[in-house]
Amino acid sequence: MLHYFSDTYEHSRMRFRESLSNIKEFWPQAGLHSYPIGNKEDNTIDVIKSEAIKRNENVVFITTGEHGIEGYTGAAALQMFFEEYLHKLDPETTGIYFVHGINPWGMRHWRRVTENNIDLNRNYIQDWLNHPATFNEDYKKNADLYNPAGEIDDLTKQNTKIHSKLLKNLIKEGYKGVKSAKSKGQYQFEKGVYYGGAGYEDSTSVMMNIQDEVLRHFEHIVHIDLHTGLGPTQELTYVISAYDDRSEHEVSDYYGIKNVQKNGKEDGVGESNNFFYRRAMEYYPERSLITGLFEIGTMGEGMDDQLNVMKAVINENQLYWYGAEKEKDAQRIFDSFRDLYYPKEKEWKESAIIRLREGFENLLSKENLLKGTSTRSSSL
Repeated sequence: MLHYFSDTYEHSRMRFRESLSNIKEFWPQAGLHSYPIGNKEDNTIDVIKSEAIKRNENVVFITTGEHGIEGYTGAAALQMFFEEYLHKLDPETTGIYFVHGINPWGMRHWRRVTENNIDLNRNYIQDWLNHPATFNEDYKKNADLYNPAGEIDDLTKQNTKIHSKLLKNLIKEGYKGVKSAKSKGQYQFEKGVYYGGAGYEDSTSVMMNIQDEVLRHFEHIVHIDLHTGLGPTQELTYVISAYDDRSEHEVSDYYGIKNVQKNGKEDGVGESNNFFYRRAMEYYPERSLITGLFEIGTMGEGMDDQLNVMKAVINENQLYWYGAEKEKDAQRIFDSFRDLYYPKEKEWKESAIIRLREGFENLLSKENLLKGTSTRSSSL
């Protein structure tokens, strides 16, 4: 299973592009479309897509790399999907849209954000003119914690300081307050973590157009956005849109997926799948849309785990903007950040592929998109 993974953006993209010939064996009219992003490097969003051969009844729409570094696992999952699932779909009635590297700069540079420091999953704002930059008061109150300035001179001391501040916030604001500072994103501090921007990124504009294209052409859309980090370690968590009228329990029971999460609408401000869902409801109400995230956990769900996540994200952001005095501290920060979104361990990578395979099987079979199956497979 390790052969599915790449360790550079260029190699991952090359493998994705080379998959077109295999895909054309099933969808002869399939094509590769590359969208340049930014102007600093050869960074592209790459899409392999095809309508169904006879009738556009369904589409399997899989997206990867919205959070840069997380795209390595997403791209590996696509390689597995191409090898194991293309022949299980029905090209006569099912189209395909596969997207590699929504945030190519972040993937190339092992960051979650774009070259403009923007978290793309906080950039899908419905109306920028009426979206206040200061809406996240929990974040604003603790901006010095989330956005420390200056060169990192001693990582051990810094970690102790951040940990102490986070604990004080937990006592003062409670876990909900600390979590909301993170989950809502923020639109005021351009160099800060979880920054959603002040307008649409190039990647966001490209993906909005692709979402519209899919909604125009297909009756039943099954969209899976691949991520890493959230949820129990080495387990799959299915994150559904806040606008999905089903409960977590209903979705879990229906698909046989143990871990299902549904965030509140306020927590999902600027999220891509919420934007997609609202777009469908408003402009394409006749369409059937299933959209959600497949997350593979890396750090766990405990309080200490979440504090370590915050430390890793804060340190990585400060390192990017201000650097570190000691090379060994810089390496420790990079290693901690990588472990959070793309662990090196063989066991984690193998588990990720197994869980994603099971997720594809369960979701696509229940949506009647796999030949000869109409019931779910084993519970995750």
